[in-house]
Amino acid sequence: MLAKTLPKIDRFIVVFGVILVPHALFVFFVVQTIFTSIAAAQTVDEELLKRTTPRLDSASLDKAHGQIFQPDYPLLDLRP
Repeated sequence: MLAKTLPKIDRFIVVFGVILVPHALFVFFVVQTIFTSIAAAQTVDEELLKRTTPRLDSASLDKAHGQIFQPDYPLLDLRP
């Protein structure tokens, strides 16, 4: 009985290895691409920052800040 199951196990290991190696390579390249993208996203182009100046509308920002942090809730009259 052991002689019958041993070739099946050996064939399973070969098929498992053939399937596992491409998947492992695929996962390696995907993880490498993700980390490369994260590293590229963290770099700041200093020349671009020096050439352009941000234009902010301070009145609009103050209005938005006031609406968020000082909301004007309507009072509810719940008396019958």
